[in-house]
Amino acid sequence: MSTTRSCPHRPSLFPALLPALLVCVLVSQGCLKEPVPPDEDGDGVSNEYDCDDTDESIYPGAQEGCDGVDTNCDGALGTEETDDDGDGQNECGGYGDDTDATIYEGAAELCDGIDNDCDGVVPQDEADDDGDGMRGCEGDCDDGDATVYGGADELCDRLDNDCDGSVPDDESDIDGDGVTGCEGDCDEADATVHDGAEELCDGIDNDCDGVLPADEFDDDGDGMMVCAGDCDDTDGTIYDGAPELCDRLDNDCDGVLPADELEGDGDGMTECEGDCDDTDGTIYEGAPELCDRLDNDCDGA
Repeated sequence: MSTTRSCPHRPSLFPALLPALLVCVLVSQGCLKEPVPPDEDGDGVSNEYDCDDTDESIYPGAQEGCDGVDTNCDGALGTEETDDDGDGQNECGGYGDDTDATIYEGAAELCDGIDNDCDGVVPQDEADDDGDGMRGCEGDCDDGDATVYGGADELCDRLDNDCDGSVPDDESDIDGDGVTGCEGDCDEADATVHDGAEELCDGIDNDCDGVLPADEFDDDGDGMMVCAGDCDDTDGTIYDGAPELCDRLDNDCDGVLPADELEGDGDGMTECEGDCDDTDGTIYEGAPELCDRLDNDCDGA
């Protein structure tokens, strides 16, 4: 008697796998395409890889722009897109130096020799053209002369070297003689007085050599110097134009002794002194009377 072996009942998996198998068959035969992940911004990259599927300029491999956005989805901004110095502008926009917060487009120019506002030009007053170590904006009132800047030593050059707005008095030619005090003008109120000037007959040290010429003194106090016509500066009665006195001196300095001051007959007395006849030595005031029929004593009798 044959024995038939019966298998226990097992549920079939085929019905459950049938839909999946059908899909696989259809796909493999080209009859059905796999589902494509959505690309909402239309940039050609699905939202599975696009880090911002709402912006078509953002996707893996995109060109990084100057917008502070991770355009290429690499998880980092471009090095020039960051605002490292915190001045509100990044470097890729052409805004100068992103390590200095004083430098950006439209910034106020500072007195630092730097193009703070990024216009490509350093202001002229920030230059030190004369190399004296000071810029115009720092107080150099003439950047074409290295001897002129704020606080410089004053030189004898008629310039405002220290830039305090005034030229020292001794550098000014107040009297217009062409020489300043520091150049050798010892009296800036008199144009006839300066170093090397011609000496005048004025009792003044015109040439500023510290010495008054001897002929410009009035030693006798008669009000006239030798150079002005005093022919004897030791006698106050003698000067140009003085009245003639009966003193046998050329008081008026005309070079001529008046005739009545001459002693012509050798009796020791001039006419103005009382000699009534200067041709006869026996006749003069006070002379002894002789028996000569003459008025020897000049008494008129």
